[in-house]
Amino acid sequence: MNSKNNKTFFRKAESGELGYKDIFSDVFKRHTEEDTARVFIAGTSLTTPGRANMLAEWIKPFLFARFFAVGALAAALLGGFFYMTQHELALYMLLILIPCLVPLTMFLMAWEMNIPRNISLYEALKMILFGGVLSLFCTALLVERIDLPAYLAPVIEEPAKLLLVCLFLGRRKQKRSYILNGILIGFAVGTGFALMESIQYSFNAFIVDENFGILIQGDYELAALYGIKVALIRLMNGVVGHGLYAALYGGAIAMVKKDGDLRVSHLVQLPVLIYFAAAFLLHALNNSETPLSEVWILRVPVLGSLLSAQILFVLYPLGFFFLLPLLRKGVNQIVEISVQENGGLTNAVNAVSPGIINQNPVLSDVGNSVSAEVWYLQGVSGELSGRRIALSEDSVLRVGRDASRASLVLGNSPKVSGLHCEFRLQAGRLSVRDLGSTNGTLVDARRIPAQVETEVYEGSTVCLGDQTCSVRLVREMRR
Repeated sequence: MNSKNNKTFFRKAESGELGYKDIFSDVFKRHTEEDTARVFIAGTSLTTPGRANMLAEWIKPFLFARFFAVGALAAALLGGFFYMTQHELALYMLLILIPCLVPLTMFLMAWEMNIPRNISLYEALKMILFGGVLSLFCTALLVERIDLPAYLAPVIEEPAKLLLVCLFLGRRKQKRSYILNGILIGFAVGTGFALMESIQYSFNAFIVDENFGILIQGDYELAALYGIKVALIRLMNGVVGHGLYAALYGGAIAMVKKDGDLRVSHLVQLPVLIYFAAAFLLHALNNSETPLSEVWILRVPVLGSLLSAQILFVLYPLGFFFLLPLLRKGVNQIVEISVQENGGLTNAVNAVSPGIINQNPVLSDVGNSVSAEVWYLQGVSGELSGRRIALSEDSVLRVGRDASRASLVLGNSPKVSGLHCEFRLQAGRLSVRDLGSTNGTLVDARRIPAQVETEVYEGSTVCLGDQTCSVRLVREMRR
């Protein structure tokens, strides 16, 4: 992680100067396996950072581009295999892979941009599956009752997706209070819808001719050509598609909802209405036939026209024009929270906690030098994730949610009591005592008795209430 680079990024977010170039500046930079692992494990109860640590260790989006490159290579290999063998399975895989590649890439980009890192990839994939199925189900019920032209399809489809976005965003057990959460959830629901719709269109084109009227009679090559052509058109349209539409009003709903419960009144507030109208406009333009849509920019031998001027010069710029201000607001919201928690942007980016500093380390002779033994609480999960807090000799560190009684305050950890436990370092011996907390204190998965001082050792993990808020005990010798 380049903290200096990230600091510039967040500074631009604060000043409203953040652009797509800043967001995607690390796409072509070299990343380590550790970077990839850190991205993929984000969002679990053990890896979600606290409010003070959201900026620390965040990596700019890069995996989405690698995913697209690998998917494009796989599609090219499948295409070559089908061209040589005419194998049906290769064709079926192409009709699924090609139209799904861009929507999934856009979704992954939104997941990487979720700086709070409080939604795991597993959770997001569930939203894609259930969001896609349920929104299509709602749409199908309405389509049976209402016959509308293509450009008015958003009258049915956008409210169906809006319903699912509200369902995922409004869950009380999982607070999703950040704008970037709303954008990600919108992308997940819209991506699920886009995947199922695009696969349907591709296979329909394989079965029937381009007018969707008469079955292609025995001409397998022509049928395959139609299917691949429609799959590629859906790929081009997927850049500004269902995922982005739903992301616009998903982010707007999160913006007005904030930390509170989602209410119907939130849906009629001005930001939500504006972004929903923007999504409706983009969707209607995508489905409409205008003189500009008859001008084709990309033509491929045999397949013919694939990308219209309307898509390239109207929809793409409009879609990203609407999305950028929302991303700026989302990033700036996280910056404001983290800066407030840390007392400055430098501390927030570098995960420097303004908490307890060890003033009295234990000294010991090692050879011809003097070494200082320093004990730390290394945050593992929850609000303390990524933080390192030094413990002072002959002092007591009280942990809890009540700022009037605790010296280390965890106000956003619901399993932690007002005054939960205390750590004491005396004569090089570290102990923890549960102060009668509601959910208990666990040392290496074993619940310790209340009001009893328990000695703990280097490498032990202490959980406050449960694994959603835990620290590891670290001891270092400094010369």
